[in-house]
Amino acid sequence: MEINNYIDRTPVGVPPDWTSEKDLETARAFFDGPESDYLEQAISRVERSLGEFGQVLDAGLAFFGQHTCAIPTGSALQKIENLERIVLAQPRSEQYAARFKEHLAYCRFALSEYLRVIVTYAPGGRGLWIQTLIDLGDLLLTAMMNLEEGFRCEHDDYSNFISKWVNTYADLIELWHAPRDWQ
Repeated sequence: MEINNYIDRTPVGVPPDWTSEKDLETARAFFDGPESDYLEQAISRVERSLGEFGQVLDAGLAFFGQHTCAIPTGSALQKIENLERIVLAQPRSEQYAARFKEHLAYCRFALSEYLRVIVTYAPGGRGLWIQTLIDLGDLLLTAMMNLEEGFRCEHDDYSNFISKWVNTYADLIELWHAPRDWQ
């Protein structure tokens, strides 16, 4: 699935005539290493994409003063809902509200596709195609980049904020995962 249209809500999947050969050809073009590692690489890429998606949601919440959300708590869906509530509480204009509603609707779609698809790749699942995982990672990244671009375009001070916040976020994550004497 190639995502050319931001409005496109085509579910992630492969065409009915997709074959193992096509999947392997795609995976070879996309990943390095032995073929036996392609599935693991594809799943890792999806998880990294989801992590970046979550970081943009956290950054948006922190930008709007929701500093408690700078620590990774709450589900991505809760974060999307919180952002929508904040943005729509006092929108700059109807067009501003409409643009952010569209960004957040696309984020919801990407998250729902992640939840629908990723369970099929759990042990005992029926997930077969690496192409599906490549498309899922792309979908999450597209949603993340469009939301971040929306923040940057709509708020002149977002770029300055985010450069400072990224360092703070990294420090918080490191602190969050640091071993404790009492553990």
